[in-house]
Amino acid sequence: MKLIILSGFLGSGKTVSILSLADWLMRRPGVAAGPSGDAAGPTVVIIENEIGDVEYDKALLESRGMAVKNLLSGCICCTLSTDLPEQLIELKKQYEPEYVIIEPTGVAFPDRIKDAAGYAGIKGGDIFVLTIVDASRLGKLRQVLPCLIENQIQNADVVLLGKTDLVSEEETEAAFEYVKTINAGAPVEYSPYGMENPDELWEKVFDFYE
Repeated sequence: MKLIILSGFLGSGKTVSILSLADWLMRRPGVAAGPSGDAAGPTVVIIENEIGDVEYDKALLESRGMAVKNLLSGCICCTLSTDLPEQLIELKKQYEPEYVIIEPTGVAFPDRIKDAAGYAGIKGGDIFVLTIVDASRLGKLRQVLPCLIENQIQNADVVLLGKTDLVSEEETEAAFEYVKTINAGAPVEYSPYGMENPDELWEKVFDFYE
């Protein structure tokens, strides 16, 4: 079971990215079918965590053939010690998924989620952190939430620089340079608003993962 943590601040485009990523994963050739044996692609389970009680896109995700679980008792950072490890263990028993994608709330720290996954027996090599950085709001976010933004970038295996089509080339370059000052080793891929050529994007991203 491989774990993908899709990190990014509120409004950065995580849900759109999850829909695109999960669709792509389920269409990948040569990946083991789900437990029922009749799936053409991998079993994909999504864990969502939003502060509140509205499962705003659960029906949409499930309509595309994915299992969706929610951690709605509070911020994922506050439920890591019990809820998340227990849910990961239960998901493995119930679905035997190829991939579990976690969409944490935008104020979550990915390193804490990785630590919690370890309690569920998921090894570090099977955990992949993909952080979306909103190029159109990065300047403001750096001023008001520097520790959060830096942590999300620092712990990324790959960074998606999103909404680059909404800013100038100079702003895009400045965002790229900022990401590299925080995490020089993480590859950076560009993801314009609306995710043009998503299959090509995910192929590049997973070249680094696998």
